[in-house]
Amino acid sequence: MKLHVLGSSSSGNCYLFQSEKTGEVLVVEAGIDFREVQRCVNFTITNIVGCLVTHEHGDHSSNVHRFTERCIKVYGSCGTVDALQAAYGKSPFYKFPGLNNVMLECNYRKDILDMNLASGYIDNKRYERTIKSHMSYDNCLRTLQANDLSQVCKIVLLHLSDNNSNACEFVHGIEELYSEIEVTAATRGLSLTFNSYPY
Repeated sequence: MKLHVLGSSSSGNCYLFQSEKTGEVLVVEAGIDFREVQRCVNFTITNIVGCLVTHEHGDHSSNVHRFTERCIKVYGSCGTVDALQAAYGKSPFYKFPGLNNVMLECNYRKDILDMNLASGYIDNKRYERTIKSHMSYDNCLRTLQANDLSQVCKIVLLHLSDNNSNACEFVHGIEELYSEIEVTAATRGLSLTFNSYPY
């Protein structure tokens, strides 16, 4: 299976998982222009078996109607990170059995966010919205540590903020904890192959 990253930022998120055997494609997030999705699948949109949208923010869902217009099934989560944090006061850390590859949001680190607020680069509204609706580097680490990663081959960090993150430091920090696992920050144009069972 191949991963194609068409967008992984506040400007738009979209990830395509393509079977190397059948050519079938699962799209995760619909936050970019549908024409980019078409180009990535060589305009064979009949290979798209569905689109999963994790939550309603525009950078994840703004082009969902383009999928439904073409009779592509769209699936959505009931809960968003925002709703969960409002209910629990923090991100819940779920455990998932049998992990082989992990894709996890790692949007910001609080010290960088605090520095940007103090310097006036961002305002209080953006600061609060970021904390309430995005996963921090620390919460990403806690989520990884809550799971058995002994069979994991790759960790892909998603939706890093342009201004409130540091891709090199984030990747290096996780590599120090999991030296046997390939760690990558998703960027536009990235393609990866997931070879481990069941993918």
